[in-house]
Amino acid sequence: MSKEFKKKIRLIPTLEQVIEICNQYELGYLISIMEIFENTANVNMKILTNKGIYVIRIFSADLQRANAVLSVLMTLVNYDIPVLLPLKNTEGEYYSKFGSKTLQVTRFIQGQSFSFNKKQAYSSGSTLRKIHDALADIKCSISPKASIYPSTNVLKEGISKMERIRDKTTKDQIDLVIQLYDDIVEKWESKSSQLPKTIIHGDWHQGNQLYSESGDVCCIMDFDFITRAERLFDIAYSLWHFRIHKEGISMAKAFMEGYGYGKLINQEIELLPLEIARINYFFICTSALSLNPVYELNNQFNQQYPFLKWALSKDGKNTLNYLCQAN
Repeated sequence: MSKEFKKKIRLIPTLEQVIEICNQYELGYLISIMEIFENTANVNMKILTNKGIYVIRIFSADLQRANAVLSVLMTLVNYDIPVLLPLKNTEGEYYSKFGSKTLQVTRFIQGQSFSFNKKQAYSSGSTLRKIHDALADIKCSISPKASIYPSTNVLKEGISKMERIRDKTTKDQIDLVIQLYDDIVEKWESKSSQLPKTIIHGDWHQGNQLYSESGDVCCIMDFDFITRAERLFDIAYSLWHFRIHKEGISMAKAFMEGYGYGKLINQEIELLPLEIARINYFFICTSALSLNPVYELNNQFNQQYPFLKWALSKDGKNTLNYLCQAN
């Protein structure tokens, strides 16, 4: 088992704790803490030592889940897919306990952010296809604690919470969300059972990739949400990020060209509009589970409902069919 720090530790390491981590992972002596990126669940700390630049990451997965993700990453490395493996500590372990969290260290990779370049979008699609192919026969029995994959249980939980705040928000809005359940969730469940499955990334968008100067994906990040599910989710989620109902059609077309025209089966093409609508629906429903459900529900409904409506419209279906075909 990885070494566990004995004293009670905050989520953001102190200077003394960073020095201890440097010793534990043999990173050299600490020169500076360069940047800290924090959200509600994770912390990423970029540090400079005499041996180079590293990233300390503290996240919520337990060691069993972290090792399951590591096994998937090692498979991808064998297929020459650019993922970053964590470094081992002095005990030969990839992870350490950090209070109630898990800690890993990786080398810092220099790369470019997505700049709405068609070559980048193409490479994003082709890289995703390689991942789906490499992991098609791999099992992943340990699911993430949280996910943006729209499971039916989470959607039902969100709807149940909406019912409890009905008197504090727009009644017609909630009624419409509930009516959409049959059109989206039940239709998906009745038609999706035969869709191809693989280990999905679960958060595939261009912000989770770094690119070389030539536009190729050179590093893939954030595998927190990997799970076994329909590969169509990763595709739909990336297209959703392109905001194809407003703009981004050229980027989405390059992405789908990279993934490969003819790679999706007919049923996937048919259900792609429904999968995008399901993503919109997920963000509407789960808004009711937030700390400020009335505000978030109204905000997410105003953002997601027009996109959802477009995805299920004739125009939306025609556009998505166009994206899946060689022209």
